[in-house]
Amino acid sequence: MNLLKSKVERIIKNIKDNGDFPNENNHLDYKVTMNLSDSKKPHEVFLMNFAKDIISFANSDGGIVLLGIKENKSLYP
Repeated sequence: MNLLKSKVERIIKNIKDNGDFPNENNHLDYKVTMNLSDSKKPHEVFLMNFAKDIISFANSDGGIVLLGIKENKSLYP
């Protein structure tokens, strides 16, 4: 099985089963909703932010963007 696919499946399983949300970092980002802006359509803003994440991951060691999952910051110390 692909290493990245395995890692994503493990992260999602831990979120679903244990409520274990890894911190966002240089290799992991959450996107739950589109950010709204008065000057652009919501989907344009979302795509621009999404593209920035993809580019930043591509310029580093890669990463994972989990769409539709809200980061639970209350779990962090």
